[in-house]
Amino acid sequence: MSTVSEPDKRVLELEFVKDRVDHLPVMPSVIAQLKQLSHDSVDFYAKVAVLAQHYPPLAARILNYAHSSPAPLKPTYSCEHALERIGIFKTLELMKALEEIQFVEPARQGVEVCWRHSVETARICQLLAEHTPGFGVNSDLAYICGLLHDIGRLVLLQIPVQDVEVLEATGWDSPEELNDLEEQVFGFNHADVGYLAARQWNLPHDVTQILRYHHDYNFWQNERLSLYFRKLLILVQFADALSILVIKNPEWPAWSEVLLKGSISECCIQKSWPDIAFPIELLTKELPRIVDLSEKVTDAQALYSG
Repeated sequence: MSTVSEPDKRVLELEFVKDRVDHLPVMPSVIAQLKQLSHDSVDFYAKVAVLAQHYPPLAARILNYAHSSPAPLKPTYSCEHALERIGIFKTLELMKALEEIQFVEPARQGVEVCWRHSVETARICQLLAEHTPGFGVNSDLAYICGLLHDIGRLVLLQIPVQDVEVLEATGWDSPEELNDLEEQVFGFNHADVGYLAARQWNLPHDVTQILRYHHDYNFWQNERLSLYFRKLLILVQFADALSILVIKNPEWPAWSEVLLKGSISECCIQKSWPDIAFPIELLTKELPRIVDLSEKVTDAQALYSG
């Protein structure tokens, strides 16, 4: 792949990208659905939370508002609890602010693929958190980390530079390959961008660190990271790889159970990890449902926007 042209290189400095973080938009379809909700309804927070749990930029900004108090706050990983914390007036203020950020249309296809991948990763993370023996990772934390892990990609996709579009169309087949291509083209990767965004938005510490480290595949021996965090990171990396596997192999539903299990074990488990009893059997059973739900969420939103 060619390197970034000189004009694009000036644009794609990491400091410039950092300045774009607060301009990350919410898709018009999501804004339209938010507008239809009545803030007088008793289930207003619940309905906003359902949308947020299916759309990373909205979830990120809700957590941003919920963790921006000058006083130390106990982290919350539930969008509904975060909305209850900030209250109705701040919620309406946030919705108004999001309406005013322009959505960049040319990158839409890449945004929708990344969106589906984020929802899929979140659902897989949650399943792993609930069914991996001995891990004890909070399932709400696992879900939100999976949902937000690629928020840096969504930031990059809103920058109108040709090399961003070209990279999205390149035939990469794994998270590792995408990471290497970004380093080659930009000199940084979407994990760097996500980490900047998470810090700028005051996201909870574990979420911020997941965005920072989710492409670090040699982390297990890093004793500066807590054991709990390393377990969480394993779940996110596993789920990330599994979602990419099914997206890059659309014929996977026709695979035999043996082939699917073998592909999951080969593509999603890093050799540097300790021996872990992942629920592979359950994953192969639940994967069609998870993929179907994730596709329906993103397709429904796309149809909504016309």
